Amino acid sequence: MVYGKDSKNDKKFPENETNALLPFHSSELMKFKSDETTKDAVIFYGVPFKNPSKKDKIVISPTMFSTSSIFYEFSIADIITWDEVEKIVNPSGTSLTLIKLYVRRGCVAIRYEPVLIE
Repeated sequence: MVYGKDSKNDKKFPENETNALLPFHSSELMKFKSDETTKDAVIFYGVPFKNPSKKDKIVISPTMFSTSSIFYEFSIADIITWDEVEKIVNPSGTSLTLIKLYVRRGCVAIRYEPVLIE
């Protein structure tokens, strides 16, 4: 369970874990494979995540282990196919799948990037 702090009286309270990005596993990604040609696709490398509030979207992080966090959000309907590049395992034993995502050229996606407001 994830806990946050109540600033009013410094008590810990449970937060809703369903709002977090959860990684996709290879077995869950199988349904996104299609027979379409990848000739006109744009390729993105990264770790895929489920969007908890939009079930028809996929979020991919090409900078998962970098100091700058960038995320792309695509409609699942715009995915042509994907290939598993490798599995990444952290010291606690959690594994993430690094994929090559083929996205239909001309589709609209969202890029999330942190900015410093001064």
